Amino acid sequence: MDLLQWIYLLTSSWLPFHVGLAIYNVFLHLWRKYPGPKLDAASQLPYIYYMIEGDSCKYIASLHEKYGEIVRTGPNEISYITASANKPSSGPNPPKPWPLRKIQRSISGGLGRR
Repeated sequence: MDLLQWIYLLTSSWLPFHVGLAIYNVFLHLWRKYPGPKLDAASQLPYIYYMIEGDSCKYIASLHEKYGEIVRTGPNEISYITASANKPSSGPNPPKPWPLRKIQRSISGGLGRR
């Protein structure tokens, strides 16, 4: 393939990929149940716009006024007003420590010594 065909291939696959990613983020993502604007759930473009304008804090505050304590502000971002609101997203059980951490410390502690 020559360069022009590669450019066409890359540009023609970019749009369907990002449309599919936006659909996934809005309807299938693990955080789809959290309230917030669908455009924010699909893309970070609204937040980037308000960040460039210098109004990102006001924008997030207005989302909290409209949607409550927990707001989905991006595809992979959730904003909380209070620390107690963090509990539902972290799950019922805290993560367990890695079972081999003692072995890892002893192995990594011995490396590099003379």
